[in-house]
Amino acid sequence: MKFKHTFQVFIDNFSTTYKLLLYKLIVTLITVGLCCAIILPTLSHITDTGEYIALKDAAIELWNSLINLDTNLLHGNLVALREALDTFLEMLGTKTGDFALCATLLVVVYLINRFLSGIGTYTTGSLINDRMALRTNSAFIYTMTKNLAKSSLFSVIYVPVCFVYDLICALICFGIVTVSPMLIKIFALTTLLILFAALKNTFVCDWLPSIIHGKMSNKEAIIYAVSRTGKKTAFIFSNLLIIQLIIVAMNVAAFILTFGAGLLITLPASYIILNCFQFVNYYDGNSIRYFLDENTIIGPERDRPLTREEFFRGEEE
Repeated sequence: MKFKHTFQVFIDNFSTTYKLLLYKLIVTLITVGLCCAIILPTLSHITDTGEYIALKDAAIELWNSLINLDTNLLHGNLVALREALDTFLEMLGTKTGDFALCATLLVVVYLINRFLSGIGTYTTGSLINDRMALRTNSAFIYTMTKNLAKSSLFSVIYVPVCFVYDLICALICFGIVTVSPMLIKIFALTTLLILFAALKNTFVCDWLPSIIHGKMSNKEAIIYAVSRTGKKTAFIFSNLLIIQLIIVAMNVAAFILTFGAGLLITLPASYIILNCFQFVNYYDGNSIRYFLDENTIIGPERDRPLTREEFFRGEEE
């Protein structure tokens, strides 16, 4: 039922997709701007060198001789291009410090991007929780501003943990794909990425709902999320595996069938589907009532036992 309820909650919260899309576009523009500010100066330090200019001139001369079918100059131009290329590569070897600095700054920008995305994930989770628990349509900006301190702390912890996990998974994928036969490289890589993503989401599934709905601290939420006692881990993993496959298929289809335009909807929708599963899983696991849609409430008849006053007033379980 978790699988079915996840998509029903997603449909009920579909308008959040557009809010998250706008936020993601703003974050992407910030990220692209920072990347350009880092990469362009590094490229200019290379393109302004005499070695690069000589290599470019040699390539142009070779191209002209090929276009004009001038066989007399072709051999000389090839030799000149090879010598210019060797000189250019030697020059690049002297700029390893610049490349290392550029790579380090790009990693920092990536972490900033993930940090901002984490704030968006927290805000989206709050919107879904408000919709499921209270049937309210909270404003994205207001919710993000109100929870900025909590979402920032969550993102500061969540992003490095996921970065290390993703790095380890990338190294494992690289090692396995490297030794795989050519025909199964893409299959092996895709399978591993989906498995690793489902495994990660299984162990962080209860983290965000525990903070937002359970009012836990990050430490308490992490302990609760990692602890798998009585949580049917295999069942949750299998559900997340299927959801990951659907998300991949949905995004690939959007890319192919709409020439990439559909990704504007399917990418933010992917994040929201995963958020919906997290909250559905948390609510079901803790026997908490929630709105599936306007006319349907899921969960036990009561979230708590009757008080003495309610009992003597004749209220029913």
